[in-house]
Amino acid sequence: MYKRFLRTENETVGEKIGIRTIEVSDGCIRLNGTAVKFKGVIRHGSVEASHTIDNKGDYSGIALFANNELFEKTILDRIQMMVIRDRNRTSVLIWSMGNESGYSKAFEKVARWIRAENPSRLVHYQSMHELEGAPKAVDSEETLDMVFVMYPAPAWIEKDFWKRKTRNGRLSFANTAMLGNGSGDLEDYWNFFI
Repeated sequence: MYKRFLRTENETVGEKIGIRTIEVSDGCIRLNGTAVKFKGVIRHGSVEASHTIDNKGDYSGIALFANNELFEKTILDRIQMMVIRDRNRTSVLIWSMGNESGYSKAFEKVARWIRAENPSRLVHYQSMHELEGAPKAVDSEETLDMVFVMYPAPAWIEKDFWKRKTRNGRLSFANTAMLGNGSGDLEDYWNFFI
C-alpha cells in the first residue's frame, strides 16, 4: 500500500492506495496475472461488501466484492453510487450488480456504464445467466465477466462447472447455508476448491 495525500487550500486528505490488475483469461480469474481461487466464509478470504466497504481489506490481503442492495426504481443510481464511492479501493476486484434481485434491462445498461466508468475491474450479477429475458448474459463482452452459480450440487460442479469451456470466469458463489444441519456436505464442496 502507498500513502498519498490530496491537498487543497483548506484541507488535506490522506488515503492508502494500491496497484493491481484483475482479468478473466482462459476462463480463470487472474489477480496480477496469477490465477486465483476465492475461498472464504462470510468475512474471511473474500468478502461481499454489501452497503458498507471494509477499508481494512485494502491492506490486509482480503479480496472484496463490491455489492449493493437494489430496488427496482433505483438500480442505476445505487450501482453508480457504489462504483463512485469505491472506485479508489484497491481491494475491490469485482463490481457486483446484486444478488437474487431478479432481472431488468437496467442491469445490462449499468454493466455498460460500469465498463465505461471503471474498466479495471470485473463485472458480475448473480444468476443473470439463468434468468429468462436476459439475452447476452453469458459470454457477452458487454454484460458479465463471470458466471456466479449459487448452491450447485457437488456432482454438478464436478461434471459441468470446471469442464465447461467459456470466456467467462466461473465462481461458485454460495455452496451451503448454515441453517440447522445444512452444512453437512461442506467437505464435499471444499474438496473441489483446494
